Amino acid sequence: MSNYELKVQNIREQVSVLQHQPEPERSSIAQFKIDVPEKRLAHKDRTFVDVPSASTSTLRSAIKTAEVGNRFVEEQPRNIEEELHQAKKLISTLRSKIASELKMTEKLRKAKGEALEESKKNLRKLMKNEKLKIELGLLRRDYLRCQDYIREFEAMVDRNQEDCRF
Repeated sequence: MSNYELKVQNIREQVSVLQHQPEPERSSIAQFKIDVPEKRLAHKDRTFVDVPSASTSTLRSAIKTAEVGNRFVEEQPRNIEEELHQAKKLISTLRSKIASELKMTEKLRKAKGEALEESKKNLRKLMKNEKLKIELGLLRRDYLRCQDYIREFEAMVDRNQEDCRF
């Protein structure tokens, strides 16, 4: 079993334990803490990026702060200044979290574009080198003959595909 599957199984076990506890024992969300060494963000291109656990700890503090916000809405506040400070802390934590994830997404998009450009450049370079070698007569005859066979085969496959379409 992979590391990811073990983590998923561990989380499912914790959730099932919490579901079977009586209601008074699981009164707060803050009791349910999951220690995750890394958080993996999935993006549209299905690549994964490791994010340090420091960012998940800010999420845990945000959950605690959200709990304070719930208390503020449901009950009469005990200390308005403290509750207001906790609410502001929640907002700033969530804003920074969203900003960091947007920045990570932008970095991934930029890195993907750079890698694509680099591979295109390398392919053009290889094709240019091969054409130059052919023009200078530096390639062996058997290589050139193989290239001719490959081109003929590709043309034949293309013709067969066109015939099958009609």
